[in-house]
Amino acid sequence: MIYYWLYLLIFFEIFLIVTSLVIIIKKVKSIDAYINEIYQFKNYYEDLLKINEKVFNEFSSAYEELINKIEENNRKLYDKIHSFENDKTQERQKFYIKKEKYKNIKKEYIEALKLAQKGMGISQIAKETKIGKGEVKLLLELNNNKI
Repeated sequence: MIYYWLYLLIFFEIFLIVTSLVIIIKKVKSIDAYINEIYQFKNYYEDLLKINEKVFNEFSSAYEELINKIEENNRKLYDKIHSFENDKTQERQKFYIKKEKYKNIKKEYIEALKLAQKGMGISQIAKETKIGKGEVKLLLELNNNKI
């Protein structure tokens, strides 16, 4: 009978060991599944990082291209402004020279030349400026604006 209890005790211990092993194996499997899940997340996030890096590089190149276009347009605008300022200075100089050239001329004559440049005829100019037709014709011929 002692052997019976001894066998029973040994059997019970073996049962406990096997049960413990099964529980441990299940835990290890669940830990393996958890580790696999972690690796899947790791791979997913690595893929996301690659995509983000690609998008960032595309954005950076587009940004650089945009900055270059803006700088080029700024240079063109600066050149146009500078050219416009030079043209204005030249026009002012021409105007000053013309003003000096015509400073002794009557205002009616200057008005007559302006009206001729607008395309008015001799009769119309004479009427507007109250100058005789012959005088207008002579003025235009002297100014090389023959009509």
